[in-house]
Amino acid sequence: MDNDASVGFSASFGVFDYDFGDAVQRPWDDIQDIRISIPTRFRASETATVFLSPQVRWDYESGADKSDSTTYGIFGGVAWKISDSLTIGPAFGAYSQLEESGADFFPALLVNWDINERWNLNTGAGLGATGGPGLTLGYKLSDTSQLSLSARSESVRFRLDDTGLAPNGVGEDESIPVVISYQYNPNPGMSFSAFVGAEFDGRLRLDDASGNQISSQSYDTAPLGGLAVRFRF
Repeated sequence: MDNDASVGFSASFGVFDYDFGDAVQRPWDDIQDIRISIPTRFRASETATVFLSPQVRWDYESGADKSDSTTYGIFGGVAWKISDSLTIGPAFGAYSQLEESGADFFPALLVNWDINERWNLNTGAGLGATGGPGLTLGYKLSDTSQLSLSARSESVRFRLDDTGLAPNGVGEDESIPVVISYQYNPNPGMSFSAFVGAEFDGRLRLDDASGNQISSQSYDTAPLGGLAVRFRF
């Protein structure tokens, strides 16, 4: 749009596949994750850019009522162009939570810093993002490829089905994933990524349908890996 303003539409679908050692006491099975967001940018001044991204999410166990799994949120901030190599500014996220009063609010930082011709530090969506942005240190291998190290704090709550240990209850998974990735960008609208890493400080929580906690336990550091394909239109 005029004045460097832009409005986009983003949609994603994923599945969290859990494998518990005790088949009888499994708190939940596969979890569906659907997200829709409308990222918007516009200039506030010659050096300041405002970013807003409202989002709707559905996180639910296979067989659960999808309409009872809806949450809403927004991530936004303003960043100033300090120099040709550094853009930085404050940001925030606010997201509703299943069976919890009030919104989950957290501060964040928008940054895009070209340390030199090859190194870059930025706040971005990252791989496997669920909430706000993470922090990524990237190294440019060529004009079309780069290596990066990313870390973030993730938390997702999801609606359970009407059977199991907590019928119509809510499950929660929290962790800090750290990944190393290789990204290939043949053109500005397409990217292919492969990543490996681990989830640290993992914790699972189980609440009943009224929001009362039934159990909470940590889990060991878990390896992770995958492939990602992105298209921009």
